[in-house]
Amino acid sequence: MVPPTVVLPYVMVAEGFIGVIGNLLVCLTIAKTKSMHNVTNCLLFNLAFADACVSFMACSETSLAGFFGSRMGLVGYCTPSFIYNFACHFILKCFEGSLFTCSILSLTLATFERYIGIIHPFQHSSFLTRRKIIILLCSVWVASFLAEIPFVVAFTMLYVSDNCTIPTNDKYPGLLVQGVVKSFATFVLPCIVLAFMYIKIMINLKSGARHLEEQGVQGPPQELYRAHKKVTQALSFVVAAFFILILPEDCSRVLK
Repeated sequence: MVPPTVVLPYVMVAEGFIGVIGNLLVCLTIAKTKSMHNVTNCLLFNLAFADACVSFMACSETSLAGFFGSRMGLVGYCTPSFIYNFACHFILKCFEGSLFTCSILSLTLATFERYIGIIHPFQHSSFLTRRKIIILLCSVWVASFLAEIPFVVAFTMLYVSDNCTIPTNDKYPGLLVQGVVKSFATFVLPCIVLAFMYIKIMINLKSGARHLEEQGVQGPPQELYRAHKKVTQALSFVVAAFFILILPEDCSRVLK
């Protein structure tokens, strides 16, 4: 029987490859179809691109992290080879964490746009202007990378002070606290916000559908309701899949 530790890297590579291809196809479809050039699909494009980057990192992490990790040598000896390989390994992990955060925030932003469009439809065009969308998208990417800086600074300082010995949570509980705080701010809190928005959206959709049925309204209003419902269901599926697939990885990153 093949051990799970042998099969798992190949599964991650296959899963990452499928994620890259699927998300890039979404980006290509939106980019090539002029009728899809609107605010909603712009945010979905950003989400698909962020997920493609995460999938690529998942696909390449096993080989790259393993390569640099195996070439470090003994810890506690600041040789040039150790410093170089550890720096590459560490940068790779930080970049992966930043993309992970960016994917979560992009999903939250896409859901927020649907929340405004359904709960406050008359404020949608004035509230989410092109300029504000660009600012929000840039903020998501910048904030995702800035979120890694405190951990990078603390980890590097402890690493150098311990003569190139990798800090552990057992020796430095502050790293664990910092990891928990970061995980709450970049994962738990967005999940709470997502849950709140989806509950409000579903309540609003059901209330709107009931009102239309009572009024006997057919045609465009019902079509609009169905369109909103389909988009909401699709995003709900993405959120559920994201939560199921990413939560174990997020917990492992904090506890390592």
